[in-house]
Amino acid sequence: MIIFLEASLTLQLKKGIAIGIITVIISMIKYVYLIYYKFNLSNVSQMFFFLMVNILILIIAAFARKTKEEKEKKDILYRELLDTHKKLKEYTDELNRLSVIEERTKIARDIHDTLGHNMTALIMQL
Repeated sequence: MIIFLEASLTLQLKKGIAIGIITVIISMIKYVYLIYYKFNLSNVSQMFFFLMVNILILIIAAFARKTKEEKEKKDILYRELLDTHKKLKEYTDELNRLSVIEERTKIARDIHDTLGHNMTALIMQL
């Protein structure tokens, strides 16, 4: 049990399940020999109970492994999202700064054009 628990939790999902199934099959051999040499319902029920417990442990270990992988993916995505949010905030601040500069430039150009036009008109009248 310890072997396939550790294998299913430390290895990749498919490899862990494969090793777990192989371990269960190998451990079931003793029950097959026990039933072959001394057949009774107690031995059969022990074998099925052992098999069901091992299958349950395999399913739980696979679920735990899958949950762990999903949590790791979620954490990576969350960090990427935070980085992207930080960059977006920086870009927004830069855009605001550039918009202010552009508006100031536009106002300065308008003032310059108006003043130049008025001065030219005033000089032409004199």
